[in-house]
Formats: sequence, structure tokens, C-alpha cells
Amino acid sequence: VAPFGGSIAVLVNEDSASASEIIANALREAKRSPIVGEPTAGAVLMSTFEQLPYGFRIQFPVSDYVSVGGKRLESNPIRPDVVLSKESVKTEAAVDAALARMR
Repeated sequence: VAPFGGSIAVLVNEDSASASEIIANALREAKRSPIVGEPTAGAVLMSTFEQLPYGFRIQFPVSDYVSVGGKRLESNPIRPDVVLSKESVKTEAAVDAALARMR
């Protein structure tokens, strides 16, 4: 099977967090893929939970993420190149029209 040779756009919103933000930013940096939608959550720290006395648990970060381009994604939501609301992206035509404006 031949590799995909077309263009890629990445659809995000405020529910996009963690690995989806890392992938979206990597595609933007490496492939110049446009980001479409709403700003992301800005939540990518890897964390772990530990048990505390009296049934309490604590969650704390164990690593950070900085992109190849030097962008720290934690607390820095990815801003889309093309802003579209959740309602707008429900139709393929709306997304296609927005991407066509970028060209």
C-alpha cells in the first residue's frame, strides 16, 4: 500500500488534551498541517497517583513535554489556524471552505 500523500488538517477543541495536543502540534511543526477548530486544553503533563494516609491520594507530574520546535504545551493551548465552532465542524463543507480560505 502506498503511503498517504495528501494534505492533513487537524481538528481540535477544548476537549483535545494530552497526546492529541502533542500529535496536533507535531503535525503543525513537521508537516505544516493546519489546525482547525477551537483552542485545545493545554494539558499534557504526564502524572502519577500515590496513596496517602487516611484514604487520600495525590496526583503529581513526573515529566513535562517540550516540542521539537521548543514549544511547551502545558498551560499553552494550541491556537487553531482556522477557528471554527463545534457546530461549524459538523459539516464537511464548512471545514473545506475554511481550509480553502487558507490557500
